Amino acid sequence: MWFLIFSFLLAAPVVAADGPRFQVTPAKASLVGNFSRLQLVVSELTNGNGPTDRSNDLTRTVRYTSLNPEVVGVTPAGELQARHNGTARLEVRTAVDGGQVQLVEVTVSGLVDNPAIGFREQVGPILSKHGCNSGSCHAAQYGKGGFKLSVFGFDPGRDRTAIVRERHQRRVSLVSPRDSLFLRKPTMKVPHGGGHRLDGDSIDHEILVAWLLSGAP
Repeated sequence: MWFLIFSFLLAAPVVAADGPRFQVTPAKASLVGNFSRLQLVVSELTNGNGPTDRSNDLTRTVRYTSLNPEVVGVTPAGELQARHNGTARLEVRTAVDGGQVQLVEVTVSGLVDNPAIGFREQVGPILSKHGCNSGSCHAAQYGKGGFKLSVFGFDPGRDRTAIVRERHQRRVSLVSPRDSLFLRKPTMKVPHGGGHRLDGDSIDHEILVAWLLSGAP
């Protein structure tokens, strides 16, 4: 299974004489499969027993640094992203008093060179997530810009045909996927009436690139 994520929900608090104590969950993580992701949660410790419902959420205020970025990446919001099989460490640092630090151990495994990407299983949900097949976008009665999708992806076969085999416009390039109109428009590399829908450095973008590289099955 290429998208399974297993994490050991172990958390170790950092205690300092001055400044807040904090806990990272999980303290050890395992990412399995291409494009696997895991969100870290950082909580301030208000007592010796761990975080409570009154604890401050520090997830978006601490700073994350991957000490092995070729193995695992991390977003400013604390989302881990698998990049290469191996082991890595992640530094989590607070902004208080020079920064208290905790290290998170990460294991990445199961990544393959040519992951299997299905339209129904992976591509369709990405289109729904970013609103591409909503009634106000390409699932409108007559579509948008000559491109029409089914409402919320109820007809994946027709949607795939509209993307890959539409005769009137070349929306995809299987030779150079990143240059596909299908990807350049939502990332605003070219003008798009629907605005910015997809980040070019996101996991969802990489899944779509991998789908095109595999022949857009």
